[in-house]
Order: sequence, then structure tokens, then C-alpha cells
Amino acid sequence: MFYSASMDVKGLANLKDKMRRIVSFSLPILKARFLKRKIPLFVGWELTNRCNLKCRYCGVAHAVRGGELDTQRILLMVDGLKLLGTRFISFTGGEPLLRPDIGLIIDYCRQKNVFTSLNSNGILVKQKISEIKNVNCVCLSLDGAEEIHDSIRGAGVFKAVIEAARIIQRTNIPLKFFVTLTGINVNQIDFLINIAMEYNAVLVFQPSVQNKLYSNEVNEICLSRAENEMVFRQLICRKRRLRKMVIANSYMNLAHLSHWPHPRYIRCASGHITGRIKSNGDFAPCNRYALQTAAGASLSPMDLKRKYLALQNISCEECWCANRVELNLLFALQLEPIINSIRYLASNKK
Repeated sequence: MFYSASMDVKGLANLKDKMRRIVSFSLPILKARFLKRKIPLFVGWELTNRCNLKCRYCGVAHAVRGGELDTQRILLMVDGLKLLGTRFISFTGGEPLLRPDIGLIIDYCRQKNVFTSLNSNGILVKQKISEIKNVNCVCLSLDGAEEIHDSIRGAGVFKAVIEAARIIQRTNIPLKFFVTLTGINVNQIDFLINIAMEYNAVLVFQPSVQNKLYSNEVNEICLSRAENEMVFRQLICRKRRLRKMVIANSYMNLAHLSHWPHPRYIRCASGHITGRIKSNGDFAPCNRYALQTAAGASLSPMDLKRKYLALQNISCEECWCANRVELNLLFALQLEPIINSIRYLASNKK
């Protein structure tokens, strides 16, 4: 009887926590949408543009190196963002685990009750796991089976990713696999779904495009139009068959991405509820657009607010970033993506 009552109390506490998370996620979007307030609710933050890999569809290894903020400035910016209403920060790069202060940054965000996710290629997870234990979600890049993954990222990287996934699973940190679809891995969907289910993870699918990331160099392994349409139609069918949350993209997200490379308008949330911080502290609408403001000496909340409000509203002819498309759909108050996001938040353990 005591055990049953304890379980009921624990279950009620978990339900309350999930509801709190959903309300915390939803209300600021509604406020920004209906009151027309600019709130940097979701922030993508390039902590560094250094990387320890040279993936075939990415040009960050050869990109022009910008400066990086020191730890104190980053923490001051976290303070400012929190005051402006930021609830979610996605730390990316480059490879953010190359920063020696990554654990301190994540811990500080946790203290401020800011949800954090970390994008990584997985190589340094084993070394850094004790430092990142307070992160809310880790997103590992995964392209397919070992020979496929290593042909894109380098020998031995697949084994490092799988080891990282095991470690993250044991640490009870929610896990995502981020899949960049190319002409090399279009036949890897079922393999990736099985891996995600094995590690209790979700998958986010993203098409590669004509140019390499962070570069104007041609991406030689990008999908053809026919391959892209085929694979995203397959993903829609797979998502329908799966009872649990495995493919994190909403149906509308997958349908939108299936149209690449043909321009397809979508209302942009950049400068309304989202923003991008570059490694030197500059604020930008997203990683596609040239910087509109320079990082000043002042990192006060007022300075950050001025920079965010100065971002111009974007009217894109196209957007092929899976995460940004999802946010755009949420900002447009599309019902199916909202339900999909609530399902994910409700299944999130942390």
C-alpha cells in the first residue's frame, strides 16, 4: 500500500512537471504571436566555430575564424537573455565540447532555469560526460551504418557516436540523433529508426543542400530532387506506423522539407521568437543571414534587447533547416506541429 501511494505521488509530480514544461513552452509563443512582442524564446548559440572533424557536407573546418567570447561574457549574456524571456538555448558550433568551460556554461543555464540542448559529433562525450550531466538534451550527428557514417565524417567516428549514445543513455540524459540526409544515406532510414529505438532516442531529419554549411563550396553529396522527395515521403509513412515518438519532425515539417530545392514560402519566426548568437557574440536572425549587429562592449540586458529588436523581420522564399522550420510552424500556430511538440515535451525525461 505504501509503495502504491509513493508511486502515485511520484506519478503526480511527474505529470505536474510535464504540464509545467508544456505551459512554459506554449505561453511565450502565444504572447509573442498575439501581443506582437519580440521575445528571444529560442536561441541557437554557436559557442565556437572550431571543429575536430571535416565532414563532407560542412565547410566549418575551412571557415574564416571569428573571435570567441570568454566564459564571463557568456555568463553575462545568459543573464541578459534570461531577463529578456529566453527559455531554450541550443549550444552548437563547430563542436561545442571543444570549449573547456562547456560544463560551467551548462550548469549556469541550469541554475537560471534555462533549458539547454547540446549539438555534438560525439567524439568528446566520453571525456566530457561528467561536465555536461546537467544538460537537458544531447543531439548527436548520425548518418547511418558504420561504413556510411564514416565515409562522410571519418574513420572511427561511428563507433565514437554509438559509445557516446550508450553513455548518454546510462546518464539518463534525453538523446536526439540529428540526421543530415545526403545522396549517400537515403537508404538508411530503417537502420536509423532501429538505432533510435535501441537507445530510447528521437530522430530529426534534415536535407543537405547545394552548398556546404558555412561555405559557398559545392556540396557534392547533396540529395537530388527526386531522392529528397522520395526519402521524406518515406519518413512520413514511417512516422505514421510508429506508435511512440521516434521521428521528432512533425508531419508538416516533413512535408515542407520534401519540396527541396523548390522555393516554398514559410512564415519566419526569426526576430520574433528566435535568434542566433555567433561565436563572437553577434546577434543574427539565423545562420543563413549576414550579421546585422556587431558585438559591443556592453552585455547588459538593455544592450541585448536593443540588438534583438534591431533584427529585421525576414521574409524567406525558402527555409530548409528542420529545427527552424518546426519553430516557424509553431509560431504560425499550426495545430499538428503544436501537438507533435507537446508529445515530445511530455516524453522528455529531463
